[in-house]
Amino acid sequence: MRIILQPDGTRVLTLEDLDTSNGPDVHVWLSAADEVEGTAGWFTAGSAEHYDLGLIKGNQGNQLYNIPQEVDLSKYRSVDLWCVQFSVSFGAAQLSP
Repeated sequence: MRIILQPDGTRVLTLEDLDTSNGPDVHVWLSAADEVEGTAGWFTAGSAEHYDLGLIKGNQGNQLYNIPQEVDLSKYRSVDLWCVQFSVSFGAAQLSP
């Protein structure tokens, strides 16, 4: 996973080689919470500030998500695959500064 700055100034989040469980209503969130590994991290993103990049495009493979210019990336520490319906994480990764 990485954020790419395009030549035109736009930013794109890339999810590479994604492999997660299939589930209902899973969204890609930029989260102010740190990634927490294992079952302890299943609920941490739900209580943190987040920006919703939209529904996940699939549970496997490479994906791109546009990040609007107004999003202040300095607020966010991780990317979380958040199931809105059940308030649980399907996976997370720490963002590098």
